[in-house]
Amino acid sequence: EPLCVQFAKGRGNQQIYYGHRDGAVSMLDTRARKFHVLDLNSNDSFGSATALQTLYDENLLIAKGSFGSCRVYDLRFVKRDADTRQSYGCALFNMSIPHSGHKTKSVRCVGLATDINESIVASPFIDTKNGVELAIWCIKTGRLIRTLDVSKRKTALHSYSKLEDDGQSAAFCELSSVLTRGFDFIHEENSNVPRVRNLAGTHGAWFKTGSETNGSPFEIGGIHHVITG
Repeated sequence: EPLCVQFAKGRGNQQIYYGHRDGAVSMLDTRARKFHVLDLNSNDSFGSATALQTLYDENLLIAKGSFGSCRVYDLRFVKRDADTRQSYGCALFNMSIPHSGHKTKSVRCVGLATDINESIVASPFIDTKNGVELAIWCIKTGRLIRTLDVSKRKTALHSYSKLEDDGQSAAFCELSSVLTRGFDFIHEENSNVPRVRNLAGTHGAWFKTGSETNGSPFEIGGIHHVITG
């Protein structure tokens, strides 16, 4: 069952990738009109493949799992069986969230984003205190560079009070992979409208945080912008 879809980047690329509930990734080759299943050694610690990102380096593919971690695959090492049409490979890097992350709660976080040079990748997760954090890894090595707590982020285009763990609410985060110019939002006294400041020479991604009680969002969180490079 596919949960997400991603088109390959670059001219001449005619591949479409799908992320599935069982953690596997499949590829549709539109030129040959063939559908390949990439059995990329998914396991319970990864969960479902909820987001995919192809890079301008046409050999690399990044997948985000529902439990917060990400994986980098090198498609050159994926071998296809001509008889079964199955493809087999393994991840170059398994980029796990830190010990402060809560795998079960992190299923409410979706999306991943790279910087403009495609050297780092960021993805949201929920920590054990019900806070929203962004994990930032190096794509070339799989090393966790840092985490960024965005639960109490004050600069936002639209924001409410900070996220609180009241024992009943469930935090979530949605991160967009689309990069825009870098912005900062300055909230001034006696004004409900933030002043937007353009950060020249920078780029960033948008993300939305919030919390839900009994399935209904309420006024916590907001829409934010994070600088990726």
